[in-house]
Amino acid sequence: MNDNAKAWIAALRSGKYKQGTGALCDDGRFCCLGVACDLAVKAGVDLSIGKRGSNTTFDEKFGMLPRKVQCWLGLASDNGSMIGDTLVSMNDIGSTFSEIADLIESEPAGLFAK
Repeated sequence: MNDNAKAWIAALRSGKYKQGTGALCDDGRFCCLGVACDLAVKAGVDLSIGKRGSNTTFDEKFGMLPRKVQCWLGLASDNGSMIGDTLVSMNDIGSTFSEIADLIESEPAGLFAK
């Protein structure tokens, strides 16, 4: 796991982000992957930020990670796929940011690129 992923875990646990579902960021509420996009922007990753209704888009993506953020985190997929589940589905069925952070920290099989 790289330092960017460690910062993402810390941000998920920080309490600074309101959790939402169905989009990376919708009206100020973030999916766990939206938190990663926000961190990437703050770290200087060159992403275009736009709007699609109430959703904030990052490089025109509103539901999955832009490739730049996926690479920045070292993830194997744009939806946080791992054996048996995805971070997107965990977020959208109600897992808390803290629970998701614990899972990311455990480095489940398939989540991170090798």
